[in-house]
Amino acid sequence: KKEDRPGVQYLNCLIDLLRECYDDGIVVDLQPSLPLSQSYANAYERLVAMALELGSGYLKPVPASSLALPKPRTAKEELGRLALWESRFRQKASTTDISPYPEDLEGVWEVRDVIGGETIGTTRVTLGSEGEVIVNPPMEGLRWRLDPGPTHLDTCTFQVLNTDGTILQYRGFIDRGARLEA
Repeated sequence: KKEDRPGVQYLNCLIDLLRECYDDGIVVDLQPSLPLSQSYANAYERLVAMALELGSGYLKPVPASSLALPKPRTAKEELGRLALWESRFRQKASTTDISPYPEDLEGVWEVRDVIGGETIGTTRVTLGSEGEVIVNPPMEGLRWRLDPGPTHLDTCTFQVLNTDGTILQYRGFIDRGARLEA
């Protein structure tokens, strides 16, 4: 049965891991068997890493696994390891749970056109529900959406119809962690 609740998916990943240990004896692929939300993916990785450190004998990761890397000696190595893990997680994560029109981005935004470090214009843009864009006349708002990026940056794009019929597209990058913590 297909299960969408994050906590149940996490539990199913643990059950799959235990079942694989029981059936195969040794497990080399320590990645979760289902896509997990970030918090559950973190919990899964911590639990598997702890089991690995305790040395059960059932978990023997292949060197490609981020858990199998030697302990970092510097902050730069730790950051590189984290970036590698996050990139792999984002590529594997299911995007079906991520709305292209998140409610926390709905509202009035001030958009600045910047060229060479100088602001050449500002305008107020309202991002509405289900991708609606509202701008001051004579221009007309078309659509907006948020696309999850492969790392911590998501891409917000919106389109406006100019008075001469030209479609203007604006694209900005939003730090997912900062957005979710706000």
